[in-house]
Amino acid sequence: MKKQDKQKYATYTNVTPENLSWNALKMILDNSFDEIYVLDRAGKILYVNNVSTLHYGILADELIGKSYLYLKENGYCDPPVFPIVLKEKKTVVMEQKTKTGKTITVTATPVFDTDGELQMVVMNSRDISNILRLKQQLKLNIKNQEKYKDAMLHHQTEKEFLFQSDAMQMCYALADRISRFDSGVLILGDSGTGKSFLARYIHHRSKRRNEPFITVNCAAIPKDLLESELFGYAKGAFSGADSKGKQGLAAIANNGTLFLDEIGEMPYNTQAKILRLVQDHAFIPLGGTKEISVDIKLIAATNQNLENLVEEGSFRKDLYYRLNTIKIEIPPLKERREDIIPLIYFFLTKFNKKYKTKTVFTEEALTAMEQYDWPGNIRELEHIIERMILINDKEVLGLPDLPQELRREKEKETTLPTEDPLHIPSKEEEKREIIQNYIELKSTYKVAKKMNISQSKVARIIKQHREQSDSVFRS
Repeated sequence: MKKQDKQKYATYTNVTPENLSWNALKMILDNSFDEIYVLDRAGKILYVNNVSTLHYGILADELIGKSYLYLKENGYCDPPVFPIVLKEKKTVVMEQKTKTGKTITVTATPVFDTDGELQMVVMNSRDISNILRLKQQLKLNIKNQEKYKDAMLHHQTEKEFLFQSDAMQMCYALADRISRFDSGVLILGDSGTGKSFLARYIHHRSKRRNEPFITVNCAAIPKDLLESELFGYAKGAFSGADSKGKQGLAAIANNGTLFLDEIGEMPYNTQAKILRLVQDHAFIPLGGTKEISVDIKLIAATNQNLENLVEEGSFRKDLYYRLNTIKIEIPPLKERREDIIPLIYFFLTKFNKKYKTKTVFTEEALTAMEQYDWPGNIRELEHIIERMILINDKEVLGLPDLPQELRREKEKETTLPTEDPLHIPSKEEEKREIIQNYIELKSTYKVAKKMNISQSKVARIIKQHREQSDSVFRS
């Protein structure tokens, strides 16, 4: 350490009320969390500490000696506080917007001499931008909480999808069985496969169907707010919190179902409280001391590999094993193409009703959609159908009306050479082949895949064949 630095250090570390120097006092003020500045009776800045650089984007030394009007005229902060203190002659608290985009709260205190004349104004300013953002987030969460309450009272189950695939029929058969019990459920599957719909299905098949179904998306809520959202907080738990405290979603879900979507995104420290909730059906609100007991069914879902997260150390092993008691894995849509056409008709009916339209798809369009891999799964399919209904005036939508990514697979198919380009089978030949293949394969999807035609076409011909057979039998 240099000699000069040692002298300064000795000066600062041996400070007493009797020998408090200006250098020591300045060091104290410059290390204050708040901005402190002093104006004389004319509004000239006598002193300002280094925090002003963060607030205004200008060095403290450049402000000393300037009038308070300099800050306003150059856009450093607004509105000015000094003239209000001068007029009211008492402490004033107000907010200012600064040049760096911050919101600060200013407490300006007038200092008078023995004759009651104003000598100076001492101002203390604090950046409250983060607190305001937190308050805004809390307001948004309160609105969401009201939506959750409305959903409890008014929720009606949508008509179930008509799944044809064996995989989905097995998923929903298992869901039906476990809905009778209160054990937790873990739903796995890619994003958009219908995990939240399955969770709601389980709830509405359970004895808790008339009680709350509360969804918490662990990825959508900021990590520093997730714990307070789930478990609530006691009054005065943290700066900016509601003075009355707040009830958490776990308490709101009492007697019903709590659905934790995207649980793989949950912060590690919050997972300990979830484990306690799963094991003991109890929790302590943030900043509280009293334990709250609840009776809930817990369903969790994720598109992540929790075993890998456990190995990485970002997910608790004990919580994983507690959640993994009953596991349902939903396959992606490309692995159950039998469900694509029923889903298309389901969403087509839904949005035609919503927008008062009469849109239908041509067979060629249906074939293209059936052959597409749907990386976004059911969610992508739903959004594309809604979009096509909204942007098209026509009632009949064909292949040219589909988004480019759906047309691409169909266009590739048309460029492939057939095995026998010289022979074009007649309609009767094709019909006989479809029926023969169906008798052998027992699946319209497998027949369509084998013959490289649309499943809807196979289903229509099989239906016609059955109707004709029934007619002959009745006659």
